[in-house]
Amino acid sequence: MRRFLLVAGTLFCIGACSFVELSAQPRLRPPASYVQPTPPSRAEGQAILERSRDIGLSGPYYFELELSVLPRRGETRRMSARWFGSRTASGALARLELAPGGDRNTVLVVHGGVAPVAWRGETGGAFEVLEAGRLSENLEGTHVSAADLSTPFMQWTDHVYEGLARFRGRPTHVFLLYPSDGDAERYPEIGGARVFIDTAYQAISQAQWLDELGNPTKTITVLDLKKIDERWIVKSFEIRDEKSRDKTRLSITAAALDVSLPAELFVAEGLVEASSFAIADESIVRVR
Repeated sequence: MRRFLLVAGTLFCIGACSFVELSAQPRLRPPASYVQPTPPSRAEGQAILERSRDIGLSGPYYFELELSVLPRRGETRRMSARWFGSRTASGALARLELAPGGDRNTVLVVHGGVAPVAWRGETGGAFEVLEAGRLSENLEGTHVSAADLSTPFMQWTDHVYEGLARFRGRPTHVFLLYPSDGDAERYPEIGGARVFIDTAYQAISQAQWLDELGNPTKTITVLDLKKIDERWIVKSFEIRDEKSRDKTRLSITAAALDVSLPAELFVAEGLVEASSFAIADESIVRVR
């Protein structure tokens, strides 16, 4: 019996020590993949990132969209959507309303910035806060998530500037960004993001979510741009699941810039009531 207890105690200690060692191991970091022989200057990369972080529509805006869910095998499914956007000192705000064909619209509201938060619900129903670990959940049978709308990686300061490459024939800065401690908890399955920034527009042309080994899990690609009121907007982009190769394409069919939007569109207390809000037709430009 004494020998059995000694053996059992030894095994317990080995298991406990192994658990401590495993639990103390740091998260893996996707390795950098430089696109030029000599690694470029980190200071240069930092300056490029700073210029790109606030690129986008500064005033409130409204988009009408068509979402096309494109499975690798099977039939395409389409639905209409509305997108309200604005910006505060803390970061970008977005409200996406999907109309998949039923009586109720599915709604996703996202507050971006260094500490993103999101709510999901239905018009006429209750909303729930998406807790840490759920911000990457896809919405209503699409491949769109709160993380995709908030692009938190643009706030991450731990980065590697991988250099200047050509992407779809255009000179493009390539960055590998690592999540902050807070975002590592919010997105536990994400090891980093690789971001391609067009040198002329200083805007994202593609972004890839990566696992801890550096394998792409989801890719967001800008397909077309459109100039409205002397400003460029994204006309269409697609989000592709790299495992299934299924994707969702979002195409903007109408836009209104610098519109007046009620705060209730983006705050928890007004999410339900704001679902009936409409933009005046004379403010809307049809996108072709």
